[in-house]
Amino acid sequence: MALFKDILALREISDNVLRGYKFEQTIREIQPWDRKPPIAATLPSEQLDGIFLWKDQAYLIESKAKHDIITPGSHDWEDFELKIRKRKNTVIGLFCSLFPVSEKLYEHAEQLNKEGHFVIVLAGHIWDELNQYQLPIKDLLEYMNLFSRVKFMARPPGIQIILDWCYDKETTQNKITNLCKRNSSTFLRRHKSPFHSSLYITRDIDIQVHAFSNNLKPSTLQKEKEKPKQICLIRDYSGSGKTTLSLEIASSQEIYCGTGLTANEQDIDERFADFFKSLGDNYGLLEIISLNKPLVFVIDSLDEANLDLQKKKKEILSILKFIEEDLNNAAELLNLLAYPLLVIFTIREDYWRDWESIFEGRKRNDINKRISSFATDELPKAIHNYSKCYSYSIINEISAESKRVLSTPINLLIFSETYKYYGDIEIEEIWEGNVIDTYFSRKKEDIYKRYIQGFTSKIFFQLISLLAFHTVLTKKNAVSKNEIEYIINVNFPILNPYNDEIINAIVSELILIQDSENLNQLRFRHSRFIEFLLAYYIVSSIERERSLNKLDYFAKISFESGIVLMFRVHDDIRFIGKTKFPEIVYQIEDYYSKSNFFMSKKLLRLRSDLSVSLTTGKEDVELILRNTNSNDPELISNAYFVIVAKANHQPQETVLNLFIASFKSCPKLNERYKLIAKLEYHNLLLHEAVLDCILLSNLSKDWEVFLGLILKNRLNKEFKELWEQSDSNTKLEKIIKSTFTEDWRQVIRLRKSILENTIMVLGELED
Repeated sequence: MALFKDILALREISDNVLRGYKFEQTIREIQPWDRKPPIAATLPSEQLDGIFLWKDQAYLIESKAKHDIITPGSHDWEDFELKIRKRKNTVIGLFCSLFPVSEKLYEHAEQLNKEGHFVIVLAGHIWDELNQYQLPIKDLLEYMNLFSRVKFMARPPGIQIILDWCYDKETTQNKITNLCKRNSSTFLRRHKSPFHSSLYITRDIDIQVHAFSNNLKPSTLQKEKEKPKQICLIRDYSGSGKTTLSLEIASSQEIYCGTGLTANEQDIDERFADFFKSLGDNYGLLEIISLNKPLVFVIDSLDEANLDLQKKKKEILSILKFIEEDLNNAAELLNLLAYPLLVIFTIREDYWRDWESIFEGRKRNDINKRISSFATDELPKAIHNYSKCYSYSIINEISAESKRVLSTPINLLIFSETYKYYGDIEIEEIWEGNVIDTYFSRKKEDIYKRYIQGFTSKIFFQLISLLAFHTVLTKKNAVSKNEIEYIINVNFPILNPYNDEIINAIVSELILIQDSENLNQLRFRHSRFIEFLLAYYIVSSIERERSLNKLDYFAKISFESGIVLMFRVHDDIRFIGKTKFPEIVYQIEDYYSKSNFFMSKKLLRLRSDLSVSLTTGKEDVELILRNTNSNDPELISNAYFVIVAKANHQPQETVLNLFIASFKSCPKLNERYKLIAKLEYHNLLLHEAVLDCILLSNLSKDWEVFLGLILKNRLNKEFKELWEQSDSNTKLEKIIKSTFTEDWRQVIRLRKSILENTIMVLGELED
C-alpha cells in the first residue's frame, strides 16, 4: 500500500509529462488481476492507458494527472466516454484523476451507469483517503462494481462505509477464528483435555492478560500515547498451570482473538510469520481494525525447547524481529502506534536464565511466580469444578495443610484423577508426596485386573520408572514404541511376548498418551509423573546397588534435562525414602547436604522462594544445617541468607555461626555488607564475635553499614562499652590509615557520633 503514498507524492512534480507518465504507471500497479497484470495498449484509433481482467471482468483505465479541473465537455472525458460506449457494456471504465474533477462530471458518469455502461471515477481527495486507511483497491472495486450497477454510483462514498461493507464483523470474526484454530491445532490436539471447559476457572492472571490485551485494541492504538508493551512473560514453576492457561488463551475469541503453539514445534518463526500472512493484505489489519480486537499469540513452554537451544533462540529472535520490522511497520502506515498483537511466552522459572538475554532490555509485562497456587477465593471454585467433573465429593472439612497442597493446580488434578467416580469421600491429611503416591497405588491395583501374564504391579512400577529415567536421559518427553519394547526386552525379557499388551495397558491407565501427530510416539501426561517416577528410580537404584555415588550423576542429568524440576524430585525422594526405603533415606539426605553441586543449586532455589515470601521447609533447613563447614564460599553465603530469613525463625547461635563462616569466606567482598545488615533482626549487632569479624574488614562499606545500624537502633551506650573493652579504636585507626579514601570520612563521622552520643543527620555533609 506504499503506492498510495507514491501517488500523493506525484502532485509535487512540476513536469506535466513526467507526472502524467508516472501516474499512469502507478495506477496500473495498484490494480488486482487474474492472469496477467494491467498493460497499456495502442490500437489503430485509440490509446488505452491500461486494461486488465479481474474476477473474469474486463476493466479499462483512463489516467489523468492535469492540474486543470476536468469537465464533461473536455476532450479528456469525451475520449474516455467514447471508449466505454464503443464496448457496449462489456467493460468497467476506471477514470482516474490525480487532481479533483468537476461535480458535473460525476453526474455525467452516473448517467452513463443508468444507461447500462459502468464507470467508476477516482479523483482528488479519494487518493488521500485510500492512503489514510490503506484500503486495498480490490475492496473499493468490489464495492463499486456492485453499487455502480445497483445504485448507479460513479463516485465512491467515504472509505469508512466501504470498510464496514467489506469487513462485515461476523464474517470477519469467523475468518480470523478459523485461522486461529488452524494455527493452534497441533497445540490443542496434543494438550487440551476434553474436560478443559468444565475445569477451567477464571483467575487473577486472566484479568491481567485481558488488561494487557485491551491496551492493544486498534481503537486504543489510534490515540496519541506511549507505545504499549507487546510482549508478556509468564514465569512460574512446573505444575502451576501455565499450559492450561495457554490453552485457554489459544481458544479464546471473545475479548481477543487467541492462538498459539508450543515452543518445541518445528520452525516456529516461520509458523508465526505464515499465520499473519494468512490473515490477508497488510497482515489482516483492516479486518482486525473492523473487529476492534487485538490478537493474542501464546508460545508455551520455552523451557521444553532445549534439544537445540541455540536454534530455538534464533527462532524467537526472528519472531521478535518480525513483530517490529514487519507487523509494526505495516501498522504505522495505518496510523496505529503498533500492530494490535500481544505475544505471551511461558517458561518454567528454573530455566529462565537460559532465555533472559533474549528478552533483556525489551519492553514487556512480567508475571513472575503468581499462578503456582489457586488464591484463597479461587480454591473453592477449583475444587467444585474438579469434584463435579470427576464425580467425587469431599464431605468433611479439610485442614489448612490439605488446602495448601490442593491449591497447587497439578496436585488437585492428580488428586481428582485418583478419586474419579469415588462419590462421597472423607479425606484426612493430604501431603504433597502422598497425592501422587496414592494415584500410582491405584494404578498398580488396576494392573492386576488386566491379567497380563508375569506383569505384576511391582514390574509395572519398575517399568514406568525406567521410562521416566529414559525420558530425563534423552531430554525429551517422548518415547517411541520401539524404545519401550527395547527397555522391556532388556530388563524384563520374560515379558517379551506381551510387549503390545503392556504398552496398551500403560496407555489405557493414562500414564503415557499417544502423540496426536505421530501415533508411534508416546509421552508422559504430566511432568509431575516423570519427577515422581524418577525419584523412585533413583532411590531404588541406590538401595539395589548399596552405593550413594550416583546421586550427583542423577542430580546432574535432572538439572540438565529441561524435563523435570530436580528440587521436586528431591522432595519425592524424601517421601519415597521415608515410606518405602526408610533404612537409606538418612544416608541420601546426608550425601546431598555435603554435595556442593546439589546444595549450590538448592540454596539458590530456596533464596528465590524467600523472595516471594515462601517459608523454607523444616527438612530443607535441616539439610542446610547438616553441613555448614563447606569449602565453597558462595554456598556458605547462600546458606546464611536462607537461614537468617525472618520467616525461618532460626536461633541466634545458628545465625551467628553461619555469619562468622560466611563473613570470613564471602566470595564477593564488595557485597559483604549485606551479611551485616541481616544481623539487625536477630539482635546480634553487639555480639563480641560479630565485632571481631568487622575488625577484620578494611572495607569502608562494611564499617559504614555496621555503625549506621548501631546508630539507627540507638545502641550507643552498649556499643561504647564493647568498643572500649576490645581496644577496637586502635585497630580501626590502623585500618583507616592503611586504606584511606574519601569513603572513610563517613565512617569517622559515624564513630564520633556514637562514642560522643551526638546527633548526626544522615546525608549531611561534613563541615
